[in-house]
Amino acid sequence: MIFSGSFLTIMATIEDVVRFLSDIRLIKLCQSVATALTLYDHVLTVSDEVEYIWKKKWSLPTLLYFITRYSADLLLVLTMAAFFNPQISQNSCFIFIRFQGWSSSLLYFSMQGILLIKLMALYNEDERTKRFLIFAYVLQLLLASGVNLYGNILYFQADIEPFPGIHHCTPTGVPPWFPVWWLPMILFDATLFVFALRIGIKHQREVQPLRRDSIIEIIVRDSILYYLAVLSINGVNALMWLALKGLTYEIPQGFSIAAVCVLGCRMVINLRKASKDSKMGGSELQEFDVNGLVNTVPDRASDESEVISQATTTTTRSSKEIFSNLV
Repeated sequence: MIFSGSFLTIMATIEDVVRFLSDIRLIKLCQSVATALTLYDHVLTVSDEVEYIWKKKWSLPTLLYFITRYSADLLLVLTMAAFFNPQISQNSCFIFIRFQGWSSSLLYFSMQGILLIKLMALYNEDERTKRFLIFAYVLQLLLASGVNLYGNILYFQADIEPFPGIHHCTPTGVPPWFPVWWLPMILFDATLFVFALRIGIKHQREVQPLRRDSIIEIIVRDSILYYLAVLSINGVNALMWLALKGLTYEIPQGFSIAAVCVLGCRMVINLRKASKDSKMGGSELQEFDVNGLVNTVPDRASDESEVISQATTTTTRSSKEIFSNLV
């Protein structure tokens, strides 16, 4: 049987429409789940946020916490509004596409800022390492922002009716090279992970007498796990941008935003909570104020605290030096 060219064209168009509708349905589902998870986590931690964030004095880590938490909430809610509003205008869709890109960048950069401050506190006396980490952070921020700006100015467009009768705010003109946007962030995340792993190995070798549930132990352990998690999230996102076709590259974005938000915010809250718990226990009395991550107060004299103090002194940092620089 021989089909005419017009018939084949119609069939191809129908296939494209069916694929597009399937992609949109999956994207909306994933976006809804990611939004629900993020808002639910915020509800679960709101009492801790009031106690350990709102009641503490303002500082850079506090600011980064608020940016991470509330930019994610706002971005996910507005994304839901744009995706589920069939009456969205062309101009509003175009503005949203721009907002989505830059707000996502802001969220990732603020989360990385939290990770950076935490790692720099562990390298308290190593000025060379701290300067290198700051340089790497600024460099990846500039490179990623440059790629985003270049793509937004020359390529990105928006379409509210990609097929006749089908209304959905859809980004168009995304260049095939745009996943390179992830490369500076992935390299920086890998750098943070390597330095966190290095300090973790050194801690295990030099501070064995330190209690397993001490705050320093929590900081070192969480550093490795959090940095590995963030590195994995951004790596998977970049791979899916390269591997998936059509609009399906948007599927992991909601989950990525949710994961980055939850990890970054819980990191700050958990550290401050651990500090307060240790203060109540009387072994390591540090009070978080997020300008460092904590302010230190004198310890009670005890045999256990002497052992911990002696063990900590064998490292290049003391617990007091760490906590005076940790949020």
